Amino acid sequence: MMIVVLLVCLLVGFLVGLAGVGGILVPPVLILMSGLEPHTAMGTALASFIGTGFVGTWLYHRSGHYRFREAVPFALGSLVCAAPGALVNARIDAGPLVMILAVIIIFAGACTLRPPRAGRAGSPFWLGWKGRAVIGGATGFMAGLTGAGGPVASIPWMVLVGYSSIDAVALSMPYQ
Repeated sequence: MMIVVLLVCLLVGFLVGLAGVGGILVPPVLILMSGLEPHTAMGTALASFIGTGFVGTWLYHRSGHYRFREAVPFALGSLVCAAPGALVNARIDAGPLVMILAVIIIFAGACTLRPPRAGRAGSPFWLGWKGRAVIGGATGFMAGLTGAGGPVASIPWMVLVGYSSIDAVALSMPYQ
């Protein structure tokens, strides 16, 4: 069974590098296949994203899609709000946590069915410093709460407010 978990994690690493999203699969796989209880699986999943975040950020920076100044508000918002999300995780029973994770998975899946419109101009608020910090904070809270990496929620949100898909993936890398 652990070989299946390892193979899924390798696939997730590939998906995260390719599309920024894939880490959403780690908590359910750990819960269903490794026997970890949901709280432990969610924390373990978050720890597994550290290396992917560093490597992805570096590679997207090298390709010219990651801009540090633009990513700072996302990362700061996430840093501020991930700990409160983890604290709430510690106080909620496993049942509701798994349901919240399921809703996030459904949201991410639904967003992939609706591709972004080409040439769409974004809102000045959401593309500005404060809007980016709000997106980072909201996704950081959800990541701390469920163990699902921030990109699963931030990429659809960023595309919705006007970022290109490749820029959204690149900007989501540092706050895996």
